[in-house]
Amino acid sequence: MKKLQELPESQRKIVFWIILILVGISLFSLWLVRARQKLESLRGERLFKGVSPPPFYEKEGLQEEDLKENFEELKKLKEVIEKMEEE
Repeated sequence: MKKLQELPESQRKIVFWIILILVGISLFSLWLVRARQKLESLRGERLFKGVSPPPFYEKEGLQEEDLKENFEELKKLKEVIEKMEEE
């Protein structure tokens, strides 16, 4: 430390910038390693796990029971149409 203080100002600035650049490079490399680890861990997980859109009938204000009733009615209607086509 004493040697640094005795150096001329221009040389002290050079030493300061070299140390600053080395610290910056080491911090950047640590950040890269952590970012790579994080991306690899995310790659294994599903990003949209547990996220699903609401069923279409909720958008229309219908209940699931209404749909079941309508489906049964459509089945009956289909059967009637098939019988009419056979005749």
